[in-house]
Amino acid sequence: MRLVLLLLLAAGQVYGQDLTITRDNAPATILHHDDWNAFRRIDVQAKDKDGLTHTFSGVAVSDLLQKAGVAMGAQLRGANMAQYLVVKAKDNYEVVFALPELDSVFTDRTVMLADLMDGKPLPENRGPYRIIVPGEKKPARWIYEVRSLAVHVAKDE
Repeated sequence: MRLVLLLLLAAGQVYGQDLTITRDNAPATILHHDDWNAFRRIDVQAKDKDGLTHTFSGVAVSDLLQKAGVAMGAQLRGANMAQYLVVKAKDNYEVVFALPELDSVFTDRTVMLADLMDGKPLPENRGPYRIIVPGEKKPARWIYEVRSLAVHVAKDE
């Protein structure tokens, strides 16, 4: 059993953790790590909070949201502009993104959900998934141990 676990670690498939994507008034989308093979993978070189440069590999958050039926691209206009994403970690830490921050129609920056750092799975206390926001001066939204993405609509109160 230990050898199998080591082989899975080496292959980058150590985590059986699912990623849950929810939307207001819609069924949840559950993505297994194996589902990531269907997505276009991207690599980003970025400095962590310690100033060390790493190569992160993963999937654009916008691609994950589109898979879950979230309005992106040409559909991201009008009432859909009031939507926002809450990313939640294992320890219940949460960060927020307005959907246009994630969409290539609005920005050249690609926010990613990484599962690899420098070609290896993220360390156990940082994975299985981590948000990477290239170009942000302070990495406070570089949330690690991501477990869920939830899209909500801002409402007047």
